[in-house]
Amino acid sequence: MISLQFSAENAVVVLLSCLIGMIVYRHSRDSHAGPQAKGDLATAIAAVATTILVLSFLFGMGDGSKSTGEEPQPTVSASGP
Repeated sequence: MISLQFSAENAVVVLLSCLIGMIVYRHSRDSHAGPQAKGDLATAIAAVATTILVLSFLFGMGDGSKSTGEEPQPTVSASGP
């Protein structure tokens, strides 16, 4: 069984990206002249992917694990000959 763990920041990034994709899809449907048509799905998907990418860099989206930022120091033993 696969267990995925999301932090609250990651969930906000994904939900915000989906909301922006929905807005872009509806805007592309309503903003052209002529008969009513479906929205541009490719543009909406690109907007979602771009939003996730930008916000993940901005908020430091990761795998949900907490890192301390400290690397373990190597141990040095001084033993005489």
